[in-house]
Amino acid sequence: SSRRPPSSPAHLPAASAMASPADARVDLKIEIGGDVMPASGAAQCLPARFLLRRLCPNVQRGNWARYLPVGAADRLMALAAPTPTWRISEFSSLATPSSSGSCSQPRSAFRRSCTASSVGMASTGLPSQADISEDEAESASSVSGKHRTAVGDVLGCVWEIAQHAMGTRRVQDALEGARCEAERVDIAWELRGHVSRAMRCPHANHILQKCINTMRPENLQFIVDEIAEHETLVTQAAKHRYACRVVQHLLRRCSPAQVGGITKVLLKDVDALACHTFGSYVVQHMLEFGSEDLKRDLSRMVQCNVQILCPHACGSRVVRAALEHAAAEDRARVACAVAHQPEVLRQLAASKNGEAAIGPLLDVLQGSERECAIASLQNEASRV
Repeated sequence: SSRRPPSSPAHLPAASAMASPADARVDLKIEIGGDVMPASGAAQCLPARFLLRRLCPNVQRGNWARYLPVGAADRLMALAAPTPTWRISEFSSLATPSSSGSCSQPRSAFRRSCTASSVGMASTGLPSQADISEDEAESASSVSGKHRTAVGDVLGCVWEIAQHAMGTRRVQDALEGARCEAERVDIAWELRGHVSRAMRCPHANHILQKCINTMRPENLQFIVDEIAEHETLVTQAAKHRYACRVVQHLLRRCSPAQVGGITKVLLKDVDALACHTFGSYVVQHMLEFGSEDLKRDLSRMVQCNVQILCPHACGSRVVRAALEHAAAEDRARVACAVAHQPEVLRQLAASKNGEAAIGPLLDVLQGSERECAIASLQNEASRV
């Protein structure tokens, strides 16, 4: 084995390029595992791919690059031009060349660009352009107009790529750029059986939200059914950081009858949800977009629990929603329940989000009740 020259840096890449500097053709070879292979056959091996990324024009080369043979960098970049079709298994794994090559050009181009960028960011912290042509890079960076992701580019791998940051953006672009409802349905249909996981995924939940906001409510029934399939899943979703957003969009977009199974379960645990960091937003949407019967039941819950809700940072938001969206008689009952207890009224005004509820409260109160509430608030302000 050849000894490393004393001047060679310790961080020289493991895949070393060996050629005579005097050779004008630079007959490049790569040593892998003790075997010397021609660069044409080894250019797609793992060490060589990492070396290609380090030699990318958009990446600043380190001092080690000057130890490469003359012309080695240019020869490596030339070898990277005829890029093979890549396939992805879990999108987060390293890309491998596909032997079949039967994929259509648009989909293979999309998968190749996603995988190359994913591997590049994971290894160097910067997106890799070694395996992406200029046209593909322009398509990947654009999210509007004629460069918007085509539906055909994501069909067949929606769930596979939806769980990752790059993939979820591509699927959302395809939903926005779809020419008709049928194309959006084709994309959303690939999420069947994965809704419970998707709504809790930090990336895939955005696709569900995009589906809900761009598709017709009748085509969202499979999302509603999978969430309402288990009662525990409904409550967990309302309390989840990401899944609560999906539930909120469903409550806003779908009819009360369509989401009746979800709201029925949520109503059983509404006391705990009203004071939960994320569940309180779901209760507010129920008060704003629910049926009249649901609003009445929620208003009665608020009326009976003002002593718990008013001092609470999340519960006070629910009180405000009841004062703004419930029926007139229900709003009056809630306002009177708060105003008749001066201590509760002061706690509402002093809570983190309760100050915003004071205005709607005073708008509902009338006559002597309103004057008493204002006097109580002024006394509290003077004490402070």
